[in-house]
Amino acid sequence: MRCKLKMTTSQEEYIPKDLSAELKMGMNEPETANSEIDSFTVYAEGEILRDGNKIIIRYEENDNAGMGNSVAELSFDKNEPKSITLARTGAISVIMCFKEGFRHTCVYNTEIMPFELCIYTKQIDNRLFDMKYIEIVYLVELGGSCAQKTVLKMEIDTI
Repeated sequence: MRCKLKMTTSQEEYIPKDLSAELKMGMNEPETANSEIDSFTVYAEGEILRDGNKIIIRYEENDNAGMGNSVAELSFDKNEPKSITLARTGAISVIMCFKEGFRHTCVYNTEIMPFELCIYTKQIDNRLFDMKYIEIVYLVELGGSCAQKTVLKMEIDTI
């Protein structure tokens, strides 16, 4: 089944609540170090495939999104909607596994060089079948640097 996708990603530096409170000298602050949020939206057309209980959303990413020319597949089992895999192939290749409360290490292969990412998934809101969206909230750490809180929201409409 053909579909249209709207993917919004927002990122901000992350500092845990306890450390944030210490750094802000007791101020009641949110989980992030500052309120500056980088956000961007990408649109694509793709397809939704079903293989038994497995759901696959496949779409092409182009260089305008900073992913080179890649094909992405977001997949999950209908019986485990809070365990999602994102696999990219092409100019950028990676397999990222998202499961609430779990940490995953992956290698992000770019045209310049590969690098290792650690992902900790905080929350998955998989509402594909009733509200037509999937939202993943996760922390990304690159080589021991400060983590970034990332929110990926994918809105899916069938064509």
